Amino acid sequence: GGVIVNLDNPGQLKIAFERLEEKIKKARNQKNNLAKIVAQKQVIGGVEVIVGVKRDKNFGNVLLFGAGGILAELIDDKNLKLLPLDLKSAKELISKSRVFKLLNGYRGKKPMAIEKLANLMVKLSALAEANNKISEIEINPVIVTEKEAWAVDGRVIIES
Repeated sequence: GGVIVNLDNPGQLKIAFERLEEKIKKARNQKNNLAKIVAQKQVIGGVEVIVGVKRDKNFGNVLLFGAGGILAELIDDKNLKLLPLDLKSAKELISKSRVFKLLNGYRGKKPMAIEKLANLMVKLSALAEANNKISEIEINPVIVTEKEAWAVDGRVIIES
């Protein structure tokens, strides 16, 4: 109940905001002061992928890329790469994934913004490499459209 989609006008936005404010009040009563409301553009269409970095005690930072969102449950598409990651390596990893056919314009559809996705992967990797307190960072889904790569939902785990 923390995500409300398909808001088409200011009235719907106001109602959704009020509903979320009530949920936040309940969360704060349960000693959770971190809850906040964030409004963002709803992305229509595109291909959902997952991009994440996890710190392994033996290998260091490892990047995960593959089918994300609802596709993650349907397609076993886990592609791993030790960091650091450059643009060429990111594109290579994307091209070896199962979701690549969808990203590259499957069945006559236009190709998605693979260059933007690769840039997002490089930046996420650099963030993980620059901060040794980040033990895990994940964006799922990243929705890749014909022109953009949109980080829709993410989480970061920071070691204390």
